[in-house]
Amino acid sequence: MIDSKYDQTAERLWEKLEFHRGSFRWSPRLLDFGMPSDVFFRDNPEALKLVDETMEEFDYGMSVFQCSWAVRNVYKYHVLGEGAFAIERYAQNKGRKLEARV
Repeated sequence: MIDSKYDQTAERLWEKLEFHRGSFRWSPRLLDFGMPSDVFFRDNPEALKLVDETMEEFDYGMSVFQCSWAVRNVYKYHVLGEGAFAIERYAQNKGRKLEARV
């Protein structure tokens, strides 16, 4: 079963951020803030294009919470190295197919 657009858009942004993660600047203090997306998008304003693309793709406005969830996952699992293949494990647990993609 597919969850709500809320879940789908956050997951889709995670896929996009995963795909482009090597081209972003990652603050070492990103998780020190309540909304990691605030710090991330301040340092990477070009990444806001990915949010816009995702909202257009789903015809759905995203919240700062959704953006922060996606940013936090990329940061935690790839920048800090706390879990290779996290997106694949998450997708398997949810019964969906997620992958780093444009």
